[in-house]
Amino acid sequence: MGSTPSELNLGEGQNTIRTDSMYVGHRKGSANLTLGADGALDLREINYAFNVSLPQLEHRSLNGFIIEELGHVPERGETLEREGVRIDVVDATETQVLRARVRKIVAREKKKAD
Repeated sequence: MGSTPSELNLGEGQNTIRTDSMYVGHRKGSANLTLGADGALDLREINYAFNVSLPQLEHRSLNGFIIEELGHVPERGETLEREGVRIDVVDATETQVLRARVRKIVAREKKKAD
């Protein structure tokens, strides 16, 4: 795993909890929860953190889920929205997603996108 959580900047005014494979940031006064994660993070942890149900079919990791959903290995900056969460690829190689930022999509954001 070995990612450096400080490489994923969540912004000023946010509290951060760090572990080996993910860190969670919460901006003061906001309902938005942001999770920075290694691609190897188990989807169960994301499902638990956001109270969502990302499917765990052929894959169990965030990396596998992103590649399966997109149908290709994404480049840095690509985005995926599923099950009420937005996943932004922060770092990737030619073969895998190394790090991503995951956040819950709030109702206001869904309306803006429509």
